[in-house]
Amino acid sequence: MATIPGFPVLVVTILLAFACTSCFLSFSTVSSSAPATLHSTTSDDTDLQALLCLKLHLSNSDTAGAWLHGAVTRQCSTAAGLLNGHIPPELGSLNRLFYLNLSYNNLMGMIPSTLSSCSRLRFIDLSTNLLEGEIPSSLVSNKTSQLQEIILSNNKLHGRIPDRLGTICSLSALLVANNTLTGGIPASLQNSSSLEISALNWLLLSQNNFQGAIPSSLGMIPSLEQLDLTFNNLSGTVPASLYHKTTLTYLAVGTNRLSGQIPYDIGFTLPNIQTLILQGNHFHGQIPASLGNATNIQVLDLRDNSFQGTIPSLENLSSLTELNLGMNQLEAGDWSFLSSLANCSQFGSINLDRKILKGELPVSTGDLPRSLQVLLLTENQISGTIPPEIEHLTNLTLLYMENNLLAGNLPDSIGNLPNLFVLSLSQNKLSGQVPSSIGNLNKLSELYLQENNFSGLIPRALGYCKNLETLNLSCNGFTGSIPKELFTLSLLSEGLDLSHNELSGDIPLEIGGLINLDMLNISNNQLSGTIPSTLGSCVHLGSLHMEGNLLHGKIPESFISLRGISEMDLSRNYLSGEVPEFFELFSSMMLLICRSTTSKDRYPTGGIFQNIGEVVFIEGNKLLCARSIHLPQLPLFSEVR
Repeated sequence: MATIPGFPVLVVTILLAFACTSCFLSFSTVSSSAPATLHSTTSDDTDLQALLCLKLHLSNSDTAGAWLHGAVTRQCSTAAGLLNGHIPPELGSLNRLFYLNLSYNNLMGMIPSTLSSCSRLRFIDLSTNLLEGEIPSSLVSNKTSQLQEIILSNNKLHGRIPDRLGTICSLSALLVANNTLTGGIPASLQNSSSLEISALNWLLLSQNNFQGAIPSSLGMIPSLEQLDLTFNNLSGTVPASLYHKTTLTYLAVGTNRLSGQIPYDIGFTLPNIQTLILQGNHFHGQIPASLGNATNIQVLDLRDNSFQGTIPSLENLSSLTELNLGMNQLEAGDWSFLSSLANCSQFGSINLDRKILKGELPVSTGDLPRSLQVLLLTENQISGTIPPEIEHLTNLTLLYMENNLLAGNLPDSIGNLPNLFVLSLSQNKLSGQVPSSIGNLNKLSELYLQENNFSGLIPRALGYCKNLETLNLSCNGFTGSIPKELFTLSLLSEGLDLSHNELSGDIPLEIGGLINLDMLNISNNQLSGTIPSTLGSCVHLGSLHMEGNLLHGKIPESFISLRGISEMDLSRNYLSGEVPEFFELFSSMMLLICRSTTSKDRYPTGGIFQNIGEVVFIEGNKLLCARSIHLPQLPLFSEVR
């Protein structure tokens, strides 16, 4: 069974077996064949009273379940998320309690120190609650010296990890991730004499405020398999002992202030490593070629460091699923590293963004594993054309190649990527017409082609991309009219940007079909005719830019329906008539740009018009007028978006 990072196998198994159980209390008892004694009866009464107290202190106790009598176990269970309130100290009276799981609830307050009285307690899981305060040092006592798993992740605990936790020889898992704990790694974990008999397999301390150096003695824990120190304030270097810890399968020290170089032989000294996360630090030097020999590795994340040199071959990493080398100072060389990934049959994601990679994107891009879902090559200096062979990556869902030097036509084969969800090719030098095959991408949600040199007509086939939520074709050389098929994309919600092209003709009446659209920008074209009244049906519009066209006529009365709009720019057109007084009622309006006229014209005085000259700019439509206040001539205001 696959395990979830951050949870031991045993706990995962239990949580799956009791998927609807968030409070599970088990008790070891005498054999059913043993005669009943006064002592056992007294213990039963004590346990029963403690459970009744627990039920009383936690709200929604009517759903807490029944007190089940049995020869082997007694348990109290309740559905996840139903418990509120504080954990009562009387819980410490359950002297036969060995497994306590109150995870995934809304429990508040502090962890009761009385748990130290539970002499048979082996497992504590209080994760994903709202618990505060410090981890009680009394949690570790002579009575609880047999604790095996302590899981306190995802709470609001603060303070230091008690030193005494490091003295529990039977402890196999300590999970305190995602709290606000401070200080350094407990001194007791740096005591090699205690570590020699330690059973610790999982040590997950991520997302806290731990400081100081990583103790080298962590590498002496005999059976350590998973170590997660990410998202802290640790400094210094990674101890050599950790780079030589052969039992490690998961080593994550990302997002700290660590420095140093990766040892040249790491691929041999960590033979069982499956996940290596060093991102967000100050590591430097070259990526060791020996990493290509770490044949069990699945996730390699070296992002956001200062690594230099050529990316080495990774052809032996057949289990690799995720590679993130972005935000470094690496070089592609002859791009042979890309073809070396062809053997990674489970490969799902490759991030090579913001690295100053140079050269032409090779044809071998199409030889990447068919399993690849994410290809991120943003903000490099990649030149040449997009290879048509990219069509072989049929499982690709996210393709980001913006802000490069790519040129030439967008290959027709781009339409053969049936699972594509995001296609981002903006800020390149692509030219020619957008192929009609793009209409085959019926799962496409976001399309970014802005700031290229595309020309010709906007393909009507885009109307077949029924799942589009964002479409940006701005800052190109598109000509002709806006195809009405675009306005059948009723799921367009984030934005439609056709600005800064050479589009002409009337705005189709079908524009009213964009009923979920938030941002519409058709500015700086050569559109003519009147503003269609159907635009008033786009009631979710928050931003409307139509400036810099050849539009004439009146502002439609239907605009009264656009009550949620925050900015509107209709300037530099040939509009006439009055500025509608209903604009005074638009409480969300932060910016209105309509026209500039002679000083004799008057405008509304309420609402946004009270801030005239700050958020209201009335310029560029010489025949537009209104009935109220006197306004001076304003300078030309044009905002490129």
